[in-house]
Amino acid sequence: MKNLILLIIIPAVFVSCNLSHYRNSRNIIKEKQFHFKLRIVDNKNNPIENAYVEVSIKDGASYKAKSVFDTTLTTNEDGFYEKSILINSYDAVLDYYVQRAGYCSKEGYLSNESNQTKINDISYITLSKDTGNIVDFKLKCLSLKRQVISNIAIDYKAIINDSVNYSGSCVSNSEGIASGILSLSCDVMKGKINLKVMSQNDDYYFVTETFSDISKNKTETFELEFISKKDFFNSSFIESNDFKTLKQNIIGFIDLLQLKSLLTNSILEYYSINILEFKNNRYLTFDFNHTNEYNSLQLDKYEIAKRIFDEVIRKVLNPLNDNLDNSKEFEGYKLSVKTRTRSFTDDKDRGEELIYEFYIPTATVQSYKNLDITGQQVLDNSIILLNGERIDLKLQ
Repeated sequence: MKNLILLIIIPAVFVSCNLSHYRNSRNIIKEKQFHFKLRIVDNKNNPIENAYVEVSIKDGASYKAKSVFDTTLTTNEDGFYEKSILINSYDAVLDYYVQRAGYCSKEGYLSNESNQTKINDISYITLSKDTGNIVDFKLKCLSLKRQVISNIAIDYKAIINDSVNYSGSCVSNSEGIASGILSLSCDVMKGKINLKVMSQNDDYYFVTETFSDISKNKTETFELEFISKKDFFNSSFIESNDFKTLKQNIIGFIDLLQLKSLLTNSILEYYSINILEFKNNRYLTFDFNHTNEYNSLQLDKYEIAKRIFDEVIRKVLNPLNDNLDNSKEFEGYKLSVKTRTRSFTDDKDRGEELIYEFYIPTATVQSYKNLDITGQQVLDNSIILLNGERIDLKLQ
């Protein structure tokens, strides 16, 4: 049963008493008749018809008291209900819960502690009109570089007790601010409000985020970060007027490239796509952060390099070749993978960062894709650096 509003219980026979009298007479009192009258009214004392009421009467005032009467009822046109009951205790408590559409529900308790109550007294429970409660908030739309973004459409939902209680939408203004309003019932306002926001935009990746327990008393501002495909490009590279076709081609398959890297426990780093001059050739660069950490007691830096080639480099070569094999604007790929190594048995070992750079000619990548050469031949035709120092790498 829900928490019940307690009604005043009025004894049909009154006995003046205090605590000592109760203790002395508790063995004498066998049964008392308690009579209660309940009326549900609005703020102007007008009766409320068809109010749903839950009532529970406890035989005694302590928290261990047993419930001797439980019922649910609907008030009549006078908003009235009454009940008489015999209880084997001098004290009694009545819990009540009242609900009516269009009104704020109410719960509480009444007791017969006061011996001044008359048998014909009526206990009034007043319900307030539910006029709607306004909770407002602001969403600040920012780019990865903390620049405000305008004209971002955002959908939001208020989630209370795992249910969606209100849905709405808003659009960010010239200052990147999107203002939202929740109009919630007073009963809903009793719970914690969680706000779920979602935004889908052609220029940015899908954003979804949940903010917990938002304030009901003040306007809070929450930040939303929007990431675009261009955020993976070096700033000067994406903003230049050069390589326009190449940049459009990369944007067209960057989602696939990210997927391939994620499957290898690697993350394509922001601002890493660029054109780099190296040994008189132009290389298209992609940097990855490998989330795996290697045990230095089991694998040396060369063994780690071989795993990086197998687990990361091989898998990203195919989407590069499939989408850029006809490009004449560069001669090779520079694929950089950052990882870490440390002793897994030494908690104080902070480890070492390892950066592997693979400079691979485009012709080599194409031959590897066509199954004309092996992975070892790819390495033999490439320049490999470990933390800036050139190394040779043998897969066997």
